[in-house]
Amino acid sequence: MMMSKEHHILIGSVLKPVNDTRMYEKMALSLIGQHQVRVSIVGFDTKQRPISEKIKFYGLFNFSRLSFQRLFAPFIFFICLLQLRPQTLIVCTHELLLPGVLYKLITGTQLVYDIQEHYQDNILYLSTYPKTIRIALSTWITWKERVASIFLNKVVFAEKCYQPTKPHFSKLKYFIAENLSDTCSDGPKKRPGSVSKLLFTGTLSKQTGIVEAVEIAEQLYAINSNTTLTFVGYAATNRDRAYLYNKAKLFPFVRLVGISELVPHSTIVAHIKEAHLGLVCYPVNPANKNKYPTKIYEYLAHQLPFLHSNNPIWNQLSTTTRLGEPYQQKTVLTNIKTIQEKSKGTLQYLPLVYSWSSIETQFCKFLLND
Repeated sequence: MMMSKEHHILIGSVLKPVNDTRMYEKMALSLIGQHQVRVSIVGFDTKQRPISEKIKFYGLFNFSRLSFQRLFAPFIFFICLLQLRPQTLIVCTHELLLPGVLYKLITGTQLVYDIQEHYQDNILYLSTYPKTIRIALSTWITWKERVASIFLNKVVFAEKCYQPTKPHFSKLKYFIAENLSDTCSDGPKKRPGSVSKLLFTGTLSKQTGIVEAVEIAEQLYAINSNTTLTFVGYAATNRDRAYLYNKAKLFPFVRLVGISELVPHSTIVAHIKEAHLGLVCYPVNPANKNKYPTKIYEYLAHQLPFLHSNNPIWNQLSTTTRLGEPYQQKTVLTNIKTIQEKSKGTLQYLPLVYSWSSIETQFCKFLLND
């Protein structure tokens, strides 16, 4: 699909903010660097929107994860498509597949599905939704994906492990665009004499390990009163927000940034640069056991040592990079000493290897060429 005039690409999601790191900082900024491309991003409304001549933002959605209003999101999105008339449509959530297919049938647009999550596993194995409806929701998503596969032109996978679990997409052109960091350090990160600044970034919930993170910080604070644990990110549920606010009142070492509102990615990066140790505390379950959380790539790109849950594929990455260390609560202080010593010899080429720039050109060629 070589372009003779300006080509309009629309990237759409429901719960992701319009300035989402993957949609805006990675995909959109990469695409507008190509000749004669402009981009529209449709997603969750946010106060802070970047200013760009070639990227337009449409914050159509503003509701909670389990809101009744969410049922109308596909219809609202379809009306938006008819108004904006993109020539390439990238849908970043299963909810927008059916309106995307309908728009393709009307206009003949190129339809691309960016699979950012294994939605079926998330529904079945996490506690976001009531148990009584999990199987029905998972089945509904699988049905939508199977129907959409007939009309899709291309598929993008955010994780290598997704592709083998989606046989209905096997005949389509696909590209694996992992959640690599869009920024990286300029040089070797200076190691502190002792670890005191702990950092937990990204989605904040008990399912992503906020309880375990507090337990680690408690142990370190007991021997070092300068210890701080900073949570930077968004907590989607009132339960998780209440837990974090309560811990911030109870423990002097807990610091909170964001929590009840979305946090600009630049704020997350600033905290990564200042931290001594990142925490990746996901309780390992079937929904995440084969995934690499975005924060791992961000910590690697900025050469921030991190502790992580005992997951075989993360353990292998830790061995390769010398920046990560699996932990157990009963040995966490020893684990911290180990990662301090191990990360001193970190190779300087790591930031580029784990940054989006390493796949940016290939991604644009995949999307813009037949």
